[in-house]
Amino acid sequence: EEAGAARLSGSASREAAETEAPGAEGTERPPNVLFILVDTLRADHMSLYGYARRTSPELERFAAGGVTFTEAMAAKTKTSPSVASLFTGTYPYTHGIVQCRTVLDDSALTLAEVLHGHGFATHSIVANVNVGSVFNFDQGFDEVEDLWRDESTRLAAGVTDHALDWLRSRGQGKRPFFLYVHYLDPHSHYDAPAPFKDMYVGDDEYRRLAGVTAPLGEDHVGVIRESVRLEEHPREVAFYVARYDGEIAYADHQIGRLLDGLRSLGLERDTLVVFTSDHGESLSDHDVYFSHGGFAYDEQARVPLVLRLPGRLPAGARVDAVVQNAALAPTILEALGIEAPSVMELQSLWPVAEGKEEPAPPAGRAAFIEGGHKVWDIKTAIRTRRWELIDNPDGIGTLGGRYDLKTVLNMRRKGKAILLFSTGRQALRRYELYDLEKDPGEMTNLADRRPAVTEELLGRLHRWRERGRGRPRREPVARTDMKEDVIEQLKSLGYVD
Repeated sequence: EEAGAARLSGSASREAAETEAPGAEGTERPPNVLFILVDTLRADHMSLYGYARRTSPELERFAAGGVTFTEAMAAKTKTSPSVASLFTGTYPYTHGIVQCRTVLDDSALTLAEVLHGHGFATHSIVANVNVGSVFNFDQGFDEVEDLWRDESTRLAAGVTDHALDWLRSRGQGKRPFFLYVHYLDPHSHYDAPAPFKDMYVGDDEYRRLAGVTAPLGEDHVGVIRESVRLEEHPREVAFYVARYDGEIAYADHQIGRLLDGLRSLGLERDTLVVFTSDHGESLSDHDVYFSHGGFAYDEQARVPLVLRLPGRLPAGARVDAVVQNAALAPTILEALGIEAPSVMELQSLWPVAEGKEEPAPPAGRAAFIEGGHKVWDIKTAIRTRRWELIDNPDGIGTLGGRYDLKTVLNMRRKGKAILLFSTGRQALRRYELYDLEKDPGEMTNLADRRPAVTEELLGRLHRWRERGRGRPRREPVARTDMKEDVIEQLKSLGYVD
């Protein structure tokens, strides 16, 4: 009921909104907002964050004029729930979305609705079907351009073309705008156009990974699935990673075009530009090959986050505290001088970005992350600067050792147990604790060796989860209820068979 009431107050009619719009006579016009999201982009594969390959020169140039957050975490490692959190400023247990191809409920109050109610022109350009109008992610937008419907426009170049066309069509002296631009690259398949496609194939990083292969199969762990298979070198990890990085470079180039267009239109100084991702990608980390969503490790949860607003934010600043990018909705509202609705759970990052407020001490500030594809298998994690604690509900509960075959068999995972035995891989444990200072790859589970740390973080994780106890989770739309073009697009992304 509270969310519904907030929706009514935030979704005033266009006529009422325009009469009350900021920037009327006697008031200062607020900045525009350009929200750029690059799907499936892990921070540590960007040269902006120190990666060896020069994958993001344009975004480095952009970040030099703004504030870069080095430890930003997604609320969920899957597109639909993560974007729902970005739009609503709430955790997944509040908006209820667990998996892609899920409808955003009408009761959710979105950033676009709030801004529309304050007189902003609101426009969305999306290359991923999961966050378009089909699944009700159009709430509050005057128009949504669902570019996923056309193969020729859903690549990054097409997304940039449409964004620039919309910006040019607005002319001068119009209402402030909120433009959401969702790039699909570098989501699989990793197939950027030339010259980006193979620009890293054969370089030093490629040679470092040469000889690392993985089997083909249909499991989500331990194999390369058919839905992401690259025909040229189907089992070679180095090839996939090089292609993924080429996709990042391609997206970066196109974002550079968009930012140059913003500048040439005279909009740069009056526009808050937000850049982030919905989640990362596992590139063989933790035995997961070219996929995401199942786990809460850093390769899937740590994302880029940069804010730029000339004259308001310091240029070239970096914030090293752990933050949650789901806080962007209240952050944007504070930057615009608009009070965030009470239903938005996360706190604004704007004072931290401005440098007016020190972030909480490293041990105190934490992000909470969800992984997992099913309602009954939601993995949760708490992430601080030094530690990550993960709770896997379907993991083995005993501490110590590798795996207990009898326990695994009792969990009705006979096939997995045989695979573990034959490969020598570890079974999934109930609790995982990683010291990120000494073990950034999260390879050594310390849950049984550091019981005090495990207990303290688990207590904080339990208290966070208690806030969501009893709230309903939403199920994906049944295949029989989707149109054929939607099904085909979901197939191409690996979301349905």
